[in-house]
Amino acid sequence: MPPAICLRFPRAKPWAGPNDANRHRLPIPTGQTPGRMGRFHRHSTLQMPPHLWLGLAGLLLAAVLIGLDSDGLLLVGGLAALLLALLSGSAPLLPLAGQLLIFAALVGVAYSLVRRWSMDRGERAIPPAAGAELAEVIAAFDQRGEGRVRWQGQSWAARNLEPTRPLARGSAVLVMGREGTRLQVLPHGDAPSS
Repeated sequence: MPPAICLRFPRAKPWAGPNDANRHRLPIPTGQTPGRMGRFHRHSTLQMPPHLWLGLAGLLLAAVLIGLDSDGLLLVGGLAALLLALLSGSAPLLPLAGQLLIFAALVGVAYSLVRRWSMDRGERAIPPAAGAELAEVIAAFDQRGEGRVRWQGQSWAARNLEPTRPLARGSAVLVMGREGTRLQVLPHGDAPSS
């Protein structure tokens, strides 16, 4: 059996400072700092990869497309996540806390602008549907705007889209749409003649 050979190598210095004559021997990789005993450790800054922001944007915008958003918050969040995906792709050294702060600021500012724009538009008159038909009130509508109408020969539960205007028994209404088994109606005098 051949004798075992044991080689000993001298230890490298744990840190090659700028004034050290051997600094060319220990290059420090970018983004790393020297640790103990010559080992290098990555900085502990958390980053969210751009594809995760892109995935979040896709989920939020898909929720908007299927109708889950009623006031614009999901739309604003999806657009902010999309913008942050582009930003984190072009500036990859932005830490996670900075990305979350930018996301929250974008959503807050954009949502407040959307709400202000929505409130400035005010209430609008509901235009009659192309296929709107007349119905007759058979039970007076209450303060909540609920009552009964006769439409196409049958009695239907109905909701007045303008509950501030009372609808008495025998008055004519326009059927604007349907929510399940409940009709949506407007007083006939409100509808513009076509």
